[in-house]
Amino acid sequence: MPAPSRTTALSVETKVLSTLRFYAGGPYQSNVGQDVYTAMHQSSVSRSISEVTNAINQHLFRRWVRFDLNPASTAALKEMFFKYGFPGVIGAIDGTHVAIVAPPVDDPVFNERAYFNYKRYHSINVQLVCDANMKILNVNSRYPGATNDSFIYANCSLRQGLHEMLRQNQNAWLLGDSGYPLEPCLMTPFMQDVDPLSPQGRYNQCLRTARSIIEQCNGLLKSRWRCLLKHRVLHYKPDQASRIVNACTVLHNMCLQGNVQLPDELLVHPQDLGMDAMNEVGVVNQNFRAGQLIRQRIIDNYFM
Repeated sequence: MPAPSRTTALSVETKVLSTLRFYAGGPYQSNVGQDVYTAMHQSSVSRSISEVTNAINQHLFRRWVRFDLNPASTAALKEMFFKYGFPGVIGAIDGTHVAIVAPPVDDPVFNERAYFNYKRYHSINVQLVCDANMKILNVNSRYPGATNDSFIYANCSLRQGLHEMLRQNQNAWLLGDSGYPLEPCLMTPFMQDVDPLSPQGRYNQCLRTARSIIEQCNGLLKSRWRCLLKHRVLHYKPDQASRIVNACTVLHNMCLQGNVQLPDELLVHPQDLGMDAMNEVGVVNQNFRAGQLIRQRIIDNYFM
């Protein structure tokens, strides 16, 4: 981010603080400019948000949001998740919608209809993966709201990295809900009704308990950075909205590392989070069959 070049230019500190104020409150830049502590013109607020957001994406994002798949890192992640009684887990995955203003109908780059999600508002469907302490390990904020979770996962580089681990005989997996396909590197619940006292029922319950950490993570992220809430709506084009999402995940991880607490009364209600609803997928292919074998092995070893 460039330093001030004239006496009337805003300081770096002012730019950063005004951007944080926007992230924390959203959605209107004018509200930030009228704040008694900033008192900036709306155009200055807009430039500050753009500069700070781009700087975070360019210089901090890869340092603070990283999913190391080396054996030492994955072993530590498995150990953290095993407190839930579920073996081999290195992350929990889910999609969450971040509301944006509708792109123009005739926009040649951003197809307006592609951003209109099944909940009937325009959004980006953001894929998040977190560890057992709610640290965000991976974020994919490139896809429009009409894209379902399973498609985003099938086309992300993280999936390729997980399958490469499998080829190297490193057994590790993510936990997802029934909106994701069962694969060797992605464990999902049984979709049919199962007896809660059966091995399959105990597996389902343990998976749901362990996977709930991603819902808590999303709740904390959006409670702290309220520009991401469904009813706030980011008034930006999708590409800049994606960069704002990335910047907020960086700040989320910084707050966790710095042990910055959020009062309970500031946590938002689940209906305001824009979490993707469970959407059952029945994909029968080679990966699904391999996932079934691994899931059954987990049940045989831990839930019988």
